[in-house]
Amino acid sequence: MGAIGDVIPTLSADQKHLLWLDYDGNLERKSAARYCARSTYLTGGSILLVTIDVEPPTNTDTPKDWKEYFKAEAGEYLDSEIPNSGIREIRAAQTKR
Repeated sequence: MGAIGDVIPTLSADQKHLLWLDYDGNLERKSAARYCARSTYLTGGSILLVTIDVEPPTNTDTPKDWKEYFKAEAGEYLDSEIPNSGIREIRAAQTKR
């Protein structure tokens, strides 16, 4: 299998697809633009989900400061209307032993 941007155009046009791209590191603008362009090959009703693992700054715990940090890092990808109350830490579920 090759790079996802090269695979998308080869997917069957007779089926809906669910593609989940999960990044643990940086997602470069060039790659994001390529995925957007390639997503036009997907059948109507398909879903392309991109998730990026991001961490808030460690020197503060306030949603306002986190929002400013993420705005500086990835402002063009964020909805400027998100209220501070919409920014919060989500902790992964933990199993008790």
